[in-house]
Amino acid sequence: MPVDRDHAFADGLAFARPKKRPFFEKPWTPEGRAAAAWVQFDRSAQIGKGCLLGPNAWCVNSAGDPARLVLGAGVVCRGLLRIEKFGAGRIEISASAYIGDDCLLSSSAGIFIGEHVLLAHGVQIFDNDSHPLDPAARVADYASVHAHGDRGQIAAKPVKIGAKAWVGFGVIIMKGVTIGENSVVAAGSVVTRDVPPNTVVAGNPAAIVKTIES
Repeated sequence: MPVDRDHAFADGLAFARPKKRPFFEKPWTPEGRAAAAWVQFDRSAQIGKGCLLGPNAWCVNSAGDPARLVLGAGVVCRGLLRIEKFGAGRIEISASAYIGDDCLLSSSAGIFIGEHVLLAHGVQIFDNDSHPLDPAARVADYASVHAHGDRGQIAAKPVKIGAKAWVGFGVIIMKGVTIGENSVVAAGSVVTRDVPPNTVVAGNPAAIVKTIES
């Protein structure tokens, strides 16, 4: 049965694993799209009890190892999770975290999200540069993508988001960043360096605005 998550992050439906596959009959409906997402997640990820998927949720696990894409108990995922073909990516989302609509997580090193983290819609997290910085290497990399060849060396560092952090809509988090527990990243920020626990950051690049009183 669908669950109506009527709050600022998800005013819409999220679905538990279906007992049947209605997308074969009605793939255009929210139920059908979520059922198709469940098929993809079940073959590509390890999924805890009580997880829900939105109609636009999807995952790509190029590693082919479900242990490298983990959703803890009670996770709600409405975005796109990608284990890239280059590097040794993994995505671990702890219990009761929320991944909003149109979020994109791209991993070739490691993305680790703590319990009760909220990622608003449109958040993008990249633990990698996606392409080499050297122009000649970038041309070769582009060619390798079309030839389905080896992507070579692309810079990557793990990203970690501590428990109960709140990442606002449209935030971009770059490789190597750690966001501390309870912290808040304001909407539209670009995070290029670590965020201490219990702080609010905003801007491009994100800077500390204030401390959260405990």
